[in-house]
Amino acid sequence: DYYAYYDGLIISDTRSQTFTGFFLTGGIFAEISPVISMAAVLRMPYDKKAEGESSYRYHIAFAGTDIQINSAEASLYRQPLMAGAGIKFNITREFLAAVDMAFFNWSQYEVNYFGTEHKRDFKDTLKAGLGVEYTGKMKLFGREFDIPVWAGFQYDPQPMRDPDSFYTVLIFGSGIQTGRFFLHMSSHIGSEHGSGDNLQTRNAALTLGYEIK
Repeated sequence: DYYAYYDGLIISDTRSQTFTGFFLTGGIFAEISPVISMAAVLRMPYDKKAEGESSYRYHIAFAGTDIQINSAEASLYRQPLMAGAGIKFNITREFLAAVDMAFFNWSQYEVNYFGTEHKRDFKDTLKAGLGVEYTGKMKLFGREFDIPVWAGFQYDPQPMRDPDSFYTVLIFGSGIQTGRFFLHMSSHIGSEHGSGDNLQTRNAALTLGYEIK
């Protein structure tokens, strides 16, 4: 935070943190039939630790006043347990659909910021999504390419109790694959509802990969 006033007064408050953490994630995948596949994942709760530094400055140039208070404090963010599950339907070789849900145990979230405990009256949340994908084929220079196209919708409730807020998100993308190489491009556009602030979320990703079989 930085504030400059007309009489030459400058007040600044600078804080920085370096995060570290370790957590365990496990999952299982099963093909129930040629049409239906299922997956489940569990991420254990863990402590995300942070070493932080802060600097508070009160400066008036014409008066020769320059007061600085520097400190170093540790912070801790107790991250919640997360569990998710999904089902994929291989409707045809080219067309598939999927639904998934993820539970976040936000009611157990805790935060200690620069040595001070902050209360968070959070509620547990259940995030849900669904999507479809179609894979077409194209021949170029005598080589066959797979062209996947996908779209989806996501409902993402936020953990605070007041205001009762949630995001609705549209996801879409496409790509190209030949052999084991693939290039995927995807994006999402979302809007928040409930707080009255009309918050927006935007994201774009480009992935270049190679499958190892």
